[in-house]
Amino acid sequence: MRRGQLIGERYNKRSQMDGWLKVCKVQGAPDPPQHGQAPNPPYLGEMPSVDRVKSEIQGSHPADTLARQVAVFTYLPAIVTRRQDPGCSVRSPLTPDEQRVIGSYNLAAHQLSQSYATSHTPEEAQAFERAHGRYELDSAFYQQWFNRLFSAAFREGNAEGKGLSRVM
Repeated sequence: MRRGQLIGERYNKRSQMDGWLKVCKVQGAPDPPQHGQAPNPPYLGEMPSVDRVKSEIQGSHPADTLARQVAVFTYLPAIVTRRQDPGCSVRSPLTPDEQRVIGSYNLAAHQLSQSYATSHTPEEAQAFERAHGRYELDSAFYQQWFNRLFSAAFREGNAEGKGLSRVM
């Protein structure tokens, strides 16, 4: 262990999130843009808020609930990037609204993970990381939360090649 980190974590992307999120200026949930304007692109209006994910994604006990929520927050940015305008090249930048939505999901995942890690033993924190990792790869869980958080029209749009069928 060095500087409070397991040596193996140094190369883990999650351990880099601390530095990345310190400069992040995103605050709160992905709400509609100011002045009542529709989000750009419009599909963002269907993306669930951080608060909605927290209220609707529940587990069998508090740690399970957090693991499920972190898995969903980790997955949601992939939906945004896969829903980019098909006419754009792969390297096209995200719109400011897309960046804000992705940032809010990343921030929520990071905050929940860090809160758990700082309030539990290292062994419990490792078990938590494994648990949400399993949820990220669980097809049945994916279908459950995806169907719960998105309308039939949004889900249909994803199935027609506008987005993802299953990216992780």
